[in-house]
Amino acid sequence: MCSSDLIESYMIKKTILISFIKRILPAALSLMVVYSVSAQDIVVLENGDKITGEVIEKTSGNLKIKTKYAGEVTVLWKHVKILDIKKKVNLSFGSKEKYFATMTMSENGSLQIMLDDGKVVMKNKGELKSLEQKVEQNNNQKLVKSGRVKVSANATSGNTETGRLNLDIEGVFKKGRDRLTLGVISDRATENKKKTLSNNRASGKYDHYFGKKKYWQTNAQYQENKFKGINSKLSTGVGTGYDIWSGKKKNLALEGGVNYVNEDIQAKKNNEFAAFRWAIKYDQKIFNSKAKFFHKQEGLLDLEVSENVTLNSQTGVSVPITKKIETSAQVNMDFDNTPAAGKEDTELIYMFSVGYKW
Repeated sequence: MCSSDLIESYMIKKTILISFIKRILPAALSLMVVYSVSAQDIVVLENGDKITGEVIEKTSGNLKIKTKYAGEVTVLWKHVKILDIKKKVNLSFGSKEKYFATMTMSENGSLQIMLDDGKVVMKNKGELKSLEQKVEQNNNQKLVKSGRVKVSANATSGNTETGRLNLDIEGVFKKGRDRLTLGVISDRATENKKKTLSNNRASGKYDHYFGKKKYWQTNAQYQENKFKGINSKLSTGVGTGYDIWSGKKKNLALEGGVNYVNEDIQAKKNNEFAAFRWAIKYDQKIFNSKAKFFHKQEGLLDLEVSENVTLNSQTGVSVPITKKIETSAQVNMDFDNTPAAGKEDTELIYMFSVGYKW
């Protein structure tokens, strides 16, 4: 490579980097400020005074709030007009009625207790006996591990010999407000002993909750699919997430953020760009059965070239056979709006798999 080519390559990379910083850094900082403020509990008194911080205790007649600007502040419970508690706390309405949930109180003294399964319990201000959140801090130190392994395979012999193997592994590790998710997907196929498909994807994501439903996330993904013209594709970035629903019957989480992407596409120059990343993770039990519908989706939108969009998703239904073994029928989709020369923009894979979960 001659010196002029090196200079040109350097200037292109410099321009991309500067553009990335200009676009992403202000937005990321703004999101941090907005979400950091909204993560605090809010207490409004009858005289209009507003206190932001962390509600830590309510005894017979007092409410205690921990603030960054005045330490611990105690106010009379009867003077509290509005209350919005972001994190789970222990609520007692008597010896036989206790909850571990978030809570809000409106101006008319009506309490709304939000449970994990999505149900809302309504109470009056005078019915609340006590509130405290010390137990949650102790329980948060335990490491909780979960995950699954799904395998789909088929083969034919005769005039044409074909074989296909799909392996999907995911592990989730939670401790307190932190969550680490690791995943690997490998899809391979042969025809007459000749490879016809080799698609590999590895991913990792770290989440840190700063409220009951809101979290920061950092993510990284690597993919190679030479039969689709992708020699390598690396994406890494930061963003935020929000759990709209979180329970035994249905779950829905949305994520958004910014990523740096470096891709090596066949018959094209290596490409680097900043992208908007979005992700959806949804599952719900079908009626009152044990079967579950699921949909996972992740996409990247080039912030410089808007028609450069990639998307991958897994959609299907899973049915448990035992407590740890399940079967699923699903459709995997890979979409690239600007594929390599001679390649289709959409790839669909229909599969039936058996999985083990822990």
